[in-house]
Amino acid sequence: MLLGCSSGITWLSTSDAAKQLPMVQLLNPETNWANPLSRDFERFGLTSYQLIELIHFDKSKILDCIKIAMEDFKLARKKYHQSIPLHFRTTRSIVYNLLCYLQFAAIAKHIKINRKVYGNKFSFYKEVILGFIIAPFKLVKNFFTKKL
Repeated sequence: MLLGCSSGITWLSTSDAAKQLPMVQLLNPETNWANPLSRDFERFGLTSYQLIELIHFDKSKILDCIKIAMEDFKLARKKYHQSIPLHFRTTRSIVYNLLCYLQFAAIAKHIKINRKVYGNKFSFYKEVILGFIIAPFKLVKNFFTKKL
């Protein structure tokens, strides 16, 4: 069993060359960039029956989950697996950074890919629009603080 946090070791263990391990992943739902294994597994039609993701946990919950998972992983998954909410926190920064280099085609591609993967999500479009709105203000601020 692998106890991980969606690090490089976790992702390496999903390779075709690796042995599929039961996994308990400890995730932070407030992180700016969240791409849990479960979301990739769903996107690529892979099974996630050997994956438990925890986003609200403490030491005792982790220990209880592992203890049950060692005996009956299916039961542990049913009891402890938590879905990480979908959010687009990095989109605003992506749009801003691409605007700085006048990469309008890249912004359009970013929108197209996200729409294809996640569908038409209001929260995604909100972040894209906010990226365009804040760009001039951030550029002026960065000009005066010499971070451009």
